[in-house]
Amino acid sequence: MKPLTYTKRRLWFHFMVYSFGNLLTYSAFGSLLGLQSSLNVVDSVGTKISALLFGSSVVSSVTILPLILRRLSPRKCLIVAEFSYAIYTLANLHPKPYILIPAAIFVGLGDAIIWTAMPHFFSFFAKHYQKITNSGKNEIATFSGYFFAIFQLSKIVGNSVTYTVLHAFRPDELTSNATDANDTNIRFCGSNDCQDPNLIQHTIDSYVPNRNATYIILGTMVAMYLTAMLLFTFLLPPMKSSGIPVAGTKGDKDSWSIKVRQELGFVLTTVKDILRQIMRLPQLLLMPGIFYGGFDFGFLTSELTRSYTSCVFGVSWVAIHLMIFGLSACAFSTLSGKFGSRLPALAFILFAAIVDAATYIYYLFWTPSANTQWSVIPAYILAGGMQGIWKSQSIAIQARTFSDTLDVGSAVWLFWWTLGICLQFAISPLACVGTKIIIQLILLAISVAGYVALEVFQRKRDSEDIKITADSEDCGLTTKTASDEHLNADTGLG
Repeated sequence: MKPLTYTKRRLWFHFMVYSFGNLLTYSAFGSLLGLQSSLNVVDSVGTKISALLFGSSVVSSVTILPLILRRLSPRKCLIVAEFSYAIYTLANLHPKPYILIPAAIFVGLGDAIIWTAMPHFFSFFAKHYQKITNSGKNEIATFSGYFFAIFQLSKIVGNSVTYTVLHAFRPDELTSNATDANDTNIRFCGSNDCQDPNLIQHTIDSYVPNRNATYIILGTMVAMYLTAMLLFTFLLPPMKSSGIPVAGTKGDKDSWSIKVRQELGFVLTTVKDILRQIMRLPQLLLMPGIFYGGFDFGFLTSELTRSYTSCVFGVSWVAIHLMIFGLSACAFSTLSGKFGSRLPALAFILFAAIVDAATYIYYLFWTPSANTQWSVIPAYILAGGMQGIWKSQSIAIQARTFSDTLDVGSAVWLFWWTLGICLQFAISPLACVGTKIIIQLILLAISVAGYVALEVFQRKRDSEDIKITADSEDCGLTTKTASDEHLNADTGLG
């Protein structure tokens, strides 16, 4: 196939196709994640299934995922991922463990694929943009920021659909949990929420939507996945995998055994590359920050929506609050993209850390009340904005730091990010929200220390490289001068 000749217009068109496809995907999947802890609140089935989902992502990210990325093109990977999202969403039509468990494992792999392929696309667009514009800047942060600005709109698109349907099918006698529950129940929301089974059963209508509404929402989500799949299939440019050809031909009788041996060797090589990547010092320094980003996302998806919205105001308010979250994330991601190549990444990280710390303290001391819906809105605005920064900057830093090993580097990034989400969902039924907030603050402090240490390490390494280069040039100049003098002496030209 003849390679595409890129113009700036064509490049931005392909970037928008990629971004819009992901917007549709996460309009559906993100809304479903936000509803899971409320939709299947009984016995904490929603959070347990979500933990299994992200646990599948964690395991696959450091086992078979790099192998898939090295064998399939990024475009084919996206198509596989869209199929897994559709299967998982359909499984929620009959949310029984024997249906949800295999679907969660499959979508965990699909979600891991779509996130691990992301740095490849950012790098692809950035490199072509540099060639077109003759720009000497690293544009990965620019494309990452603009992508997440569009991506975060998924919170608005998906939750607009969810809210419209839930509001239309809301029973007349139920306006919110705060209306018909007494103050004794409400005071066990917010940081005091410990998921008491008796309280949940008593206020179950505040969490679980009408069944007809559920069918409409899930059907709309599947349509979004199919649309994204068509966009990726027919409008995205072909991109080569980083795979290694396997020896053997169809007519060779030993072909099968050769392929098996080579595949096993390839898997072993991939595992070694992953372990080597994990143990690299810059990766170890980035690990706490990446893990915190996932842990923070898990808190916002499971605890914030359940304990600060559904518990007090009813499940239909989840969509409204997540739309506010998404709008804020979109705005801050846009700023991150606009200034990503002008300001140091550490400036964004420190700003997000300070705001996050203040927000978690607000969560800790917020008092649930039936008449204070507005008081939750600032928390969602700040949480959404900072999540936009954490995600876009985290991926951009990973892609810049390990541009030579993107296939395993992106897999390791996903491993720590999804491990954070997985553990957040896993501990959801085991601890009160107030305890989890304390854990969040501790992890935040450690992650900031890691980013600062990485900055110090990189500056020290850069200064050493400059010194070595200068010394080499001086040595070269001295050698040249001595050679010239020797030449002049020999020829009598002095």
